Amino acid sequence: MVKVAADRFGTIDILVNNAAIYRNLIPKPFIEVTTEEWSRVMEVNTTGPFHCTKAVFPYMKKKGGKIINISSIRSFQGRAGDLAYAPSKGAVNQLTRSLAIEWGAKGINVNAIAPVFIYTTLNKAILDDPVKRESVLSRIPMKRLGEREDLFGPVLFLASEASNLVNGEILCVDGGWMAA
Repeated sequence: MVKVAADRFGTIDILVNNAAIYRNLIPKPFIEVTTEEWSRVMEVNTTGPFHCTKAVFPYMKKKGGKIINISSIRSFQGRAGDLAYAPSKGAVNQLTRSLAIEWGAKGINVNAIAPVFIYTTLNKAILDDPVKRESVLSRIPMKRLGEREDLFGPVLFLASEASNLVNGEILCVDGGWMAA
């Protein structure tokens, strides 16, 4: 993927790591989470960004760049029954911060966006359940779910020169969830 992009555009200036799975959509106790479920979630949500980021470094180390990881508000909070997804996104936050420190002097900004629940196929099973949907909405001061379009501005900001001094930040796009 990286080679194809670099061949087509001559270099790579921006990487957005935006992939996630949520294996146990129905919360279940930690003791019931299988090693396979844990490993698959970690592989996609944490190891995937690790590999993509490592692959773009040879292109970015020459002239800088912007790496934007998509995390989650769940990365900041423990929650019973959420024992693979939340830790995987917490690891994305720490990867973001660690790389920001290591690569900042090379002109590579590494930041993350931590959105609230966005209505996607990933969250469909939760958000289509009226009781669960209301539980989520009750935590959001703006009283609405996130939409994909809510992420466009933050991604554009972090990818632009307007964010040249922003490094190692986890930007919550959450309608006030973390403030509540």
